[in-house]
Amino acid sequence: GDGRHFTLSHKIGETVRVIQCFRSDGTLWGEKGNPWPLWDRTSGPATGVVYGDRFLQIGQWRLGALNDDTFVVEHSTGHTVQTYYSWNEMKPGGLSGYHGIL
Repeated sequence: GDGRHFTLSHKIGETVRVIQCFRSDGTLWGEKGNPWPLWDRTSGPATGVVYGDRFLQIGQWRLGALNDDTFVVEHSTGHTVQTYYSWNEMKPGGLSGYHGIL
């Protein structure tokens, strides 16, 4: 990535599929190819990864539990990109400064 995109993908054999691409502007991309591949990177010591009270931060992205029922994906721009609820609901973002786990 480039800091503006956070991609979840998986690999089976040689086939790589993007599950979801979160964008810093609060929008979501589905399976639209793999413009930010991760599987060609070598593994090694992690950099830019920190954690705190119920959150994990990777670069400019923070994923965390807002409360016992709500999990959010946010970018350092203040956009909440995706919200997941314990009652099997999720809402796309585009919201700015909504949850504040940053």
